[in-house]
Parts: sequence; structure tokens; C-alpha cells
Amino acid sequence: MATLTKTDYAKVWSEAKAAGEAAAAQCVPTPMVVYEAQGLTDIPKVGGKQWFVAGGACGFATIHIKPATSGFAKWLKATERSAYKGYYGGLEIFVHPKFGSDSPLCQSVDIKVAYAAAAVKVLRSYGIPATYSSRLD
Repeated sequence: MATLTKTDYAKVWSEAKAAGEAAAAQCVPTPMVVYEAQGLTDIPKVGGKQWFVAGGACGFATIHIKPATSGFAKWLKATERSAYKGYYGGLEIFVHPKFGSDSPLCQSVDIKVAYAAAAVKVLRSYGIPATYSSRLD
């Protein structure tokens, strides 16, 4: 595999983001219903409120690139606003699919994971050591 140059970085990142957006757009999250509970239990309150959450569980996904000293990571940190030094080393990028903040899908962990997995697949195809993680909110 050929070594990437600075002129390749924008193309690679653009391709990774496009793959992520396509995967996010095709993702159908598992919806859930949240019930008002009886006190501090997980038992639904009789006659209590309930909410349908189309986007399913709320959470975050992050793309990780190690080491942060690679040319690509340095370029990404300089050009991508959501790239930052990772807590456990490397460079991390929060996943933000293009949904409006009023969309019920904007907080879906399923959609963010689909985006991250597709973006990481593209990055790895170019030899960039990337992984992803997620967590519930």
C-alpha cells in the first residue's frame, strides 16, 4: 500500500465521512418505549406516562486513531473541529451524523455506531490504524 501524502488526507477523510453518512442514513435504530417508574424501581407506574423513542437508546460514538503523531492524525487535528487528544492516547473524533438537533434520530447510538464503523472501514482500507467505540448516555 502506498504511503499517503498530505494531499491525500482530505480525500481519505472526505471518503470516510461520506461512507459514515451513507451508513447512518441507512441505519434503522431499534426504537424503545420509556415508562414512568414506580419510585426507584424499574416497574412501570400504573397509569404513568410513557414515551416512544424512535431513535432508540441515546449515546455517543467515537473514532480513534493511534498514534496521534502520524501525519494523518496531525492533519486531522488541525482541520477537524471535533478531533481532540484522546484520554487513553491517540486522536479521537466524536461522531456527529448530519441530522438536525430537532430530529428524534440525532441522539441515536445505533446511528452513530453505524457511521463510525463505516468510516473506520474506509480509514483502515488506506492503512490508517483506526478503531471506534460507543457508550450509552
